[in-house]
Amino acid sequence: MGPTIQPIPAEALPGRAAQPKELDAREVSTDAVDVDELEALLESAGFVAGTERRFSRTVGGRRMTLARILVFETVPGAQAYLGWLEDHVDDVIGNARPVDGLSVPDGTIVFVHQPNPCCHSETRLVFVAWKDGDTVKTLEIGGQVVKTSVVPQLISSLERAV
Repeated sequence: MGPTIQPIPAEALPGRAAQPKELDAREVSTDAVDVDELEALLESAGFVAGTERRFSRTVGGRRMTLARILVFETVPGAQAYLGWLEDHVDDVIGNARPVDGLSVPDGTIVFVHQPNPCCHSETRLVFVAWKDGDTVKTLEIGGQVVKTSVVPQLISSLERAV
């Protein structure tokens, strides 16, 4: 195993925290439809290490949040990955549209995936990604009751915790 990264604290976000998980480039690249393409991008962007932790809660409706922190060797490397996420969000959460009008840090991308009404097992997903220097942080929030209005609060909670 290569370099390690501090795990996301269990109290970083609301809900019951699962065990943290270290991520390598291969695991991150499974987000893509073209796994090899994303793995090559991560390598050329200088991907160093990643960590993720799931948070789940049922109060007020079932909700799952997946928080990730990915570290790159350089700021341009982190920007290259953030650009890939913006161009390939459909790979990550399915058919999605951008969300505007939230008070989030500059350069933050926010997308929402609305479930197909005829597919009852599908859920609403909100995907958020932003860059902090050589680090890209993402939140994937899923559940029927998920509202995009919670995004700024979740971003600041994660930022305070890490």
